[in-house]
Amino acid sequence: MHNVYNWHKCALCFFVQSIPYGQIAMCNTAKHPAIRNKNRFKNVLPYDHSRVKLNPNKGQIGSDYINANYIKGYQPNEMFIASHGPTTFTIKDFWRMVYEQKVCCVVMATNIMENHKKKCEKYWPDEGMTKQCGELTITNIKEIPSQDMVIRKMTIQEGEDVQELTQCHYIGWPDHGVPQMPASLIRFHLKCREFMTPGFSKGQLVVVHCSAGIGRTGTFIALDWLLQQAKYESVVDPFYCVQLLRESRMNMVQNFDQYSFLHRAVAEAIIAGNTIIKTTDIKSQISQMSTINAVAGTTFIECQFRMLQKLYPSFTSDQTGSALLKGNRAKNRGSFYPDESHRVVLTSSFPGRSDYINAVHVSGRSKKNTHVATHWPTEDTCVDFWRMLNDYQMPCVVLIRDAAMQNSYPDIVPPEEKPFDFGNLRVQSKPVCSTEGVLTQEVTIGKRSKADNDPVYCNVMAEAEFVHCIRFVHLTWPAFFAEDALGSQQILHDVTKTLEATANLISPTVVVCRDGRSWTGIFIALSSVLSSIKGSQQEVDFYCIAQRMKSCRPEFFLQLREYKAILDFMELGCEAKKC
Repeated sequence: MHNVYNWHKCALCFFVQSIPYGQIAMCNTAKHPAIRNKNRFKNVLPYDHSRVKLNPNKGQIGSDYINANYIKGYQPNEMFIASHGPTTFTIKDFWRMVYEQKVCCVVMATNIMENHKKKCEKYWPDEGMTKQCGELTITNIKEIPSQDMVIRKMTIQEGEDVQELTQCHYIGWPDHGVPQMPASLIRFHLKCREFMTPGFSKGQLVVVHCSAGIGRTGTFIALDWLLQQAKYESVVDPFYCVQLLRESRMNMVQNFDQYSFLHRAVAEAIIAGNTIIKTTDIKSQISQMSTINAVAGTTFIECQFRMLQKLYPSFTSDQTGSALLKGNRAKNRGSFYPDESHRVVLTSSFPGRSDYINAVHVSGRSKKNTHVATHWPTEDTCVDFWRMLNDYQMPCVVLIRDAAMQNSYPDIVPPEEKPFDFGNLRVQSKPVCSTEGVLTQEVTIGKRSKADNDPVYCNVMAEAEFVHCIRFVHLTWPAFFAEDALGSQQILHDVTKTLEATANLISPTVVVCRDGRSWTGIFIALSSVLSSIKGSQQEVDFYCIAQRMKSCRPEFFLQLREYKAILDFMELGCEAKKC
């Protein structure tokens, strides 16, 4: 499976082009003039031999028609329905199909709107509301959102008969494209399987739809098919799988990018294993991750770590152009540079300064850009640090000093009696407070009036006009590479108390350490993990969290011990929650 990453694109392209594309079976029913408005796209039609037939209404031509096909799963008792996204004309038909076919789960792989285009009608009611579709009453009982998905628990009722339904809505998949990270879709698939497997065992079906019902829909069904094949045969055959799917519905797995992504996702799922850890059984699951993966010959933890390093190498010079400009090179500590898509761009102007700071937006477990990671400012870049806090109205900053930091790391926060002035910005500190061993401090940023004889605003002026207040958290941790530094109970305590001290603040939180990646990465990861532990879903997927983080800054978790440390902290955090 490792070799899948080394396949040349031409080879994969040859395979996918060898699979029949376009219409390969009869679609006569779909072409009837009376039902053409029931097709979202005129060139994506269901084959007659595999189309889903609704119970017909007497006297209504085409009342048994919906643009959907039966698709056989890997297991004989597993059957999918691949459908286009409901339109205004087909919402009632869609719900008729779900009810008549006794569907246990609907997998939705599209958003309502994408690139300002309607991709699918919102066919379900809002949370806590009901919707009438002909004789059927649809009730949305509960919604459970996370970063890439929303799980909706619903019921469908006709008379006295009530059926339960789960809708799994994946929101991280661009039309005609592929998700940014395979782990995100793999996690979504595992979540869907929690509802699909019990339904299949009862003879129920699963509906999968996107917009056209072929690209993203086909990729999801193929992923499920291949992972089941790997489970029972210890081999996978994507070529055969896609060919089989296209015999039932045209153009399943629509393009080369989706076919290539399918290989990546299957390989990653097999090598990394099930990365979702239930907090109710965390000790045994982490112990299981320490066993040998027969495919790779190393533990699942090591497999995950190696996969992360392979997927997220350091950014190239082409990706980090701003950091390497002549005027910006001296603003970096070390060789960790932000790429253009994640770097924090300074928006305020300042004489002699550019829009560059070595800081990146980092996504957490459930929202995008929950943190900003940056290295400790130099004497020269302190002004840029405070510009950033002011430009983005950052509500919270966590400063992590470690024992190895010497005089080259200046004080960022001014003394109470002596404010810092940066151009027209004045930074003033309030007294430090100590709560259960964690030091917090309120710092205000004000704007000063310009002096006629001071073009750079560097003289001491009258009281500044208040702009906003920032809560600083001061942490002092061991030197990062010291023995047992990552095993310190103090780390877990400090992150837990920091989350409590900043719970009422809106994201993002700025996290600062010596290099902007070591203790910063540990803090952000542990924050996301502890938030997951406290969440209602009682599960943590640190591998997925680590992927999101490394996509923003590849230098997070450069060593296996860093990755293992979070799993150890995770176990301690779960034990603390039970106390």
